[in-house]
Amino acid sequence: MNMPSVLVVDDDAIARGFIKDVLSRFYNIEVDEASNIKTAVSLCAKKIYDMIILDQRLPDGDAATYCKTLQLSSSQNLRTPKYIISGATPLNWDEGFWKEFEVLGYMVKPVKVDNLEKIAQLCQHKK
Repeated sequence: MNMPSVLVVDDDAIARGFIKDVLSRFYNIEVDEASNIKTAVSLCAKKIYDMIILDQRLPDGDAATYCKTLQLSSSQNLRTPKYIISGATPLNWDEGFWKEFEVLGYMVKPVKVDNLEKIAQLCQHKK
């Protein structure tokens, strides 16, 4: 059985590192990292992920821009479930808009281990 894989897209290296450390060490999930939309789209062209964790604001756009870019590029990860992370509380949340892009929900930074446990369970059920 293949190991579940997650793409973490966040310009904050500490946040990316924490998420990667928790998911790989405690849940045996392979984690790839991107610090911007351009790199994330490039990685999505090469691999199908079980989950994408995506920062709301990135240096080259926002989560909506990323999702629309995947859609325009006919990415194999367009239907990959996604979670948005944000430092903003409360996050302006339009569930109808996000559902179109397979966004399951959002987490407020700093991300908690409990939130990552839920993501790990979702990834492992997909396999």
